[in-house]
Amino acid sequence: ATPAVSASRTALIGTHILAQYAAGHTTDALIDAAKNTPAVCVAAGPSLAKNVQLLLAPAVRRRVVVIAVQTALRPLLDRGIRPDFVTAIDYSAISSRFYEDLPPLPDVTRVAEPKAHPTVLDAYPGPIRCVRNPFDDQLLGDLARPITPIRSATTVAHLSFYLAQHLGCDPIMFIGQ
Repeated sequence: ATPAVSASRTALIGTHILAQYAAGHTTDALIDAAKNTPAVCVAAGPSLAKNVQLLLAPAVRRRVVVIAVQTALRPLLDRGIRPDFVTAIDYSAISSRFYEDLPPLPDVTRVAEPKAHPTVLDAYPGPIRCVRNPFDDQLLGDLARPITPIRSATTVAHLSFYLAQHLGCDPIMFIGQ
C-alpha cells in the first residue's frame, strides 16, 4: 500500500479503538517490571520448531519473560507454553484468525499498538494494554493521558523487542526470527 493509503487506514483504525485507548490499560505499569530478567522474544519463523523445546523446561520457563508475536501464540499454547505477553500491530481484520478458539488467557497480556484492527483486539481472550499513540492523543486533546512511549515498531518482532526493553529485561534473546 502507498504511504497515503497506509496512513489513512491507520487513522481510521485509530478512531475505532479510541475508547479502548482512552480508558484501557497502558504499558506504563510495565516499566522496569522485569528489570534484569532474561526475555525471550518468540516469532513464528523457521527456527521456532527446532528451538521451542528450550522453553519447555520448567526451570527455564520460570526464569524468563516470554514475549510472543501473535502468529507464535497458538504454536506455543499447543506445546503447553504460555507466554507472558503477546504483541500485535496488524491493521488487518484477518489477523483476528490467530485468536479463534483460544482458551481464556487471563495470565497472558496482549500489548498492542493502537493501529491494530479492532476485531483483533475484540478477539483476544485476555488483558490488553495499549502503547502510546500520538495520533490518538491528538484526537483526545486534553483528555489524553500521559503514557511513556515505547519505540514505534514496524513489525511485531520489533514491538516484542521494544517491550522487552520497556520491561527492563536483560539479556534479550530471540527464537523463531
